Amino acid sequence: GGSPDHKLYIGSVKPNLGHSEGASGISSVMKAILALENHTIPPNINFSTPNPKIPFSGMNMAVPVDAIPWPEDRARRVSVNSFGIGGANAHCIIETLEEYLGASFTKRHLVPPLQNGNGSVGAHVSSAVDSISAMKMDLRSKMRKSVTAQVASDSSTTDNAYARPSMALYVLSAANPTSLRQSVTDYQEYLGSHKTDPADVSYTLCNRREHLSHRTYGVVTTESVNGAHLVPDFSPLSKTNNNTPPDINMIFTGQGAQWAGMGKELMDEYETFYNTIASLNLVLSELEHPPAWDLIEELSRSAESSNVGRAEFSQPLVCAVQVALVDLLRSWGVVPSAVVGHS
Repeated sequence: GGSPDHKLYIGSVKPNLGHSEGASGISSVMKAILALENHTIPPNINFSTPNPKIPFSGMNMAVPVDAIPWPEDRARRVSVNSFGIGGANAHCIIETLEEYLGASFTKRHLVPPLQNGNGSVGAHVSSAVDSISAMKMDLRSKMRKSVTAQVASDSSTTDNAYARPSMALYVLSAANPTSLRQSVTDYQEYLGSHKTDPADVSYTLCNRREHLSHRTYGVVTTESVNGAHLVPDFSPLSKTNNNTPPDINMIFTGQGAQWAGMGKELMDEYETFYNTIASLNLVLSELEHPPAWDLIEELSRSAESSNVGRAEFSQPLVCAVQVALVDLLRSWGVVPSAVVGHS
């Protein structure tokens, strides 16, 4: 709790809902978010006599019985703890985006509050999603600028906002061919009649569905053309021999496979790839005799100004790109059993 003027305010969702059993955790999260959105520490109803076994004074804790405006000098942050015999098992720390990014940033990207009832919920949701997307893009741009050296004037810039992947992978599976064919038909019919976010569909199918023995996949662009629904053509059905992932060994190539601009589009499209290149850039800069050049800058150069053909550039550039590729594939669930060098 800190000093007497900085008490640790505690509360509960139980006075509002009673026993919510396994839903108490998510209920507490909802209450915490509403408190943050309204800049108000909510009161606890029907609270009069503190439990004498709890050292409120000694631990500088307080249970508010009236709504308290969020103190200006306190972080807008809430810790949710919900553990109980009814099945709740939750802990999370929630803070406002403003707290994380800074007030000057969020004032430029105000998100209108969502409305319930008979209001135009869809419009508000769409507006909020657009604003949050803008925040994400601006944040990623800031992160890049903090680790990226200034790119030469004749090269393409890399400090643009992070772009979403241009393609999305849809994976379907079933226990037998008949069920899989029906699943393909069902998904194509649904995708053809509903507007969906390909990135969300891809994530759900790849990471939130069981992978059974009979499988197929489809690839779709993430940007609709002329408002058309995005429906992939799925590959021929295939059957895996077992449910154990195969061993994958990756062999790094040596000098000679490099080319100007390699990895540039991957840096633009995939945050994981970019972050690995940025971290390797820091590793190089901390050497006893660091290079006078920058990985990101060199990978972003045009063919006319690229130094990739020079051995002192190509060796670390080729290695860095391949390390970033391993990390990118790993983020997609393609995990190698071993990675070895070419020479």
